[in-house]
Amino acid sequence: MYAILFSRPSRKEATAMTLILSLAAPPFVVQVADRMVTAFDTGEVVRDNAIKLVLYDNRVTFAFTGLAQLEGVTTDRWLAQTLSVPARNNLGQVCKHVTEQATRAALRPEATRLKWWKRKLAFMGVGFTRSSPVAPWLPIAILISNFHGSDWQECDYRYDFSFYYKIHDSPSNNWGWGRIGASIGNDYHRVEKFLQTCRRRNAGPGAFATVFRHAIISVADLNKAVGQDVLVAAIPCPTAVGLYPFPITGNGTFDTALFHDWPATRTRGVLTSPLFAYPGVVAGPLQMVPTRQPESSD
Repeated sequence: MYAILFSRPSRKEATAMTLILSLAAPPFVVQVADRMVTAFDTGEVVRDNAIKLVLYDNRVTFAFTGLAQLEGVTTDRWLAQTLSVPARNNLGQVCKHVTEQATRAALRPEATRLKWWKRKLAFMGVGFTRSSPVAPWLPIAILISNFHGSDWQECDYRYDFSFYYKIHDSPSNNWGWGRIGASIGNDYHRVEKFLQTCRRRNAGPGAFATVFRHAIISVADLNKAVGQDVLVAAIPCPTAVGLYPFPITGNGTFDTALFHDWPATRTRGVLTSPLFAYPGVVAGPLQMVPTRQPESSD
């Protein structure tokens, strides 16, 4: 397996980042992100219900940490629009396009006038890819960042973005999890233990998402830049449900794609979905309101 472990930032300001936890495995991928946006200067909460997940082509889920706006729009909207521009679904070309456009956007005056540690931005993706229409689908992890190196470790900030990926294509390397953003510190070993237990029990994505959610809540108790409300996306292997499984809310089984708005104050209902990006199309987020039971006439 792999674990994307990043060192604690050297500057206090750089810790004001969201927390993204991701899992890539043969039957499904899972990504969980907190929803809080804070001001770098003051640490004050700007938004506590931000969307930081984008589902691309129903087979890769992306999340971001760092710069909350690019080219005048929120980073999630920018990412969805950028993912949708190439009129093709070649994942490598799409990620290269995002890398190039992020570099260009980060050189615009509204970004360059910021201090360097405010310009840090990373996109983490997990999903499925294959080398040909008849090849098997394989889990993939993707990192597009201006402050990570080829070893997936944090490094000095750069003006240009880089694109890295890992395909889990062998029995000894077919499963892994990682994080970007805020540090989880000593919680790493506890999270690792629970994930291994879920794996041994052949659990569905809902169990892995629960582990990630509790890890984020634990970090949020100490790091006020991390919110307790989370958004979850899970994608089953396309061979299990067809090439284009439509993401629906559910309990997270092997054959059910799901997204789940999971506030810390309640555990029922899906209120907000990730953004959806397809070649040439951007949709969402979907907003849902629980139906009210009719009052009794008695």
